[in-house]
Amino acid sequence: MDEEYARNVEEVMGYLAAKGRSRRAVRGHGECYSMLASYLRENKLPYSEVKAWEWLEDIASKLCRTRRSIWIRALCKIADLYATGEIVQLHYRDPRRRIGCTSETSGSWRTTAATSKAPALRRRRSKITAPRSCDSC
Repeated sequence: MDEEYARNVEEVMGYLAAKGRSRRAVRGHGECYSMLASYLRENKLPYSEVKAWEWLEDIASKLCRTRRSIWIRALCKIADLYATGEIVQLHYRDPRRRIGCTSETSGSWRTTAATSKAPALRRRRSKITAPRSCDSC
């Protein structure tokens, strides 16, 4: 793994701590960066935003909605650092066409979840069944 990736991860984690983000959010970002680093290391790849989004899209069906949402935000933050050198509230590029978006929709990844390849993550809540979550959420 390259030094710039490690430095950017540390900067994002410091940013989250400085902003007083929840332990769940901080832990989720850390897990995402750790898993992405493992993937990049195993495949002998340097960090690239394209590879990061492809990786997340490949594993999205295995993640609960909460974790997927946190990991999307994590990838946006590190992409901001690589692209602009800072983390901003509004990302320099939104995650359109990523994680279940199609060109026939409004472009919001939240409203286009119905086109996602992960049907199990789109269950409707009912009064009888509790919402699905992953083991660590």
